[in-house]
Amino acid sequence: MSLSIQPLGPGAIASVTQPTSLRQVALDQAAPSNAASSVQMTALPAIPPDPRTTNPAFFQALSISAKMSSDLSNVADALVSTMQDVVMQRPDLATATFDFQSDQGSIKVVSDSLSDQDKAWLQNELNANQNLVNAVQAFHDDATKSYGLWAEVDGNPIGKAGIDQVSSQADSRFSFMSMFKQASQQMLKGMDPNGSYYTSNGAPMDFHQAVDSPLSFLVFQKSAQAVEDGTNTYVTSAGNTYYGELRGNLFSAPGVIPDFKPSMSSRALVLDEMA
Repeated sequence: MSLSIQPLGPGAIASVTQPTSLRQVALDQAAPSNAASSVQMTALPAIPPDPRTTNPAFFQALSISAKMSSDLSNVADALVSTMQDVVMQRPDLATATFDFQSDQGSIKVVSDSLSDQDKAWLQNELNANQNLVNAVQAFHDDATKSYGLWAEVDGNPIGKAGIDQVSSQADSRFSFMSMFKQASQQMLKGMDPNGSYYTSNGAPMDFHQAVDSPLSFLVFQKSAQAVEDGTNTYVTSAGNTYYGELRGNLFSAPGVIPDFKPSMSSRALVLDEMA
């Protein structure tokens, strides 16, 4: 394409001639018809799905593993009344450190600091709370069932004898106060360190507690309930106020519930994260 530009004189108007149309310009820019260029498309071989993901047990295992966070929340809810009774009846044990586990259908107290007598009294108090016993058992049963399903997904079913052994392992695998402590620490990581958080009655939310005694558990659970219900207030360092900023089941945070699965033949599914 050629452009003819006339020089400008005083008061003159530039004359620009465009003898070639824009359509022709576009055609001129096109590659010659005899261009020896081509694009080769090669189909990649299809990656077959992992056969374990088509096993019905796979989705059952995912569902039950996810349900365990709700089971743990139920344990915390049921534990409140017993911890309140302990603080009232035995104020000397209000800050006593201990943990507890399931034990063949009942609850066992674990502590290196309590005397045998105090440990037995506290264990009796926990087992007297039938709602708590039922909640602990539901968590234990789901953990055991989940383990069996993951083994089935991997093509190595463990059978009834194996389930009995896994049930015993689940008793010692999960320590409930330790899981509450882990939930508290995970929750704290997601909060504004410069802001302030309050429950619905104006009490400060506190996830700094160790959660290893009756009193520290009650402080933790009050804050956890405000998160679960969304009945909390968040005040930024600049003074802005937001309501219900935190909401959800904090027991579902990664790392709160210890992993309890058989050694899988392949980790390609990244089962820890999916479950």
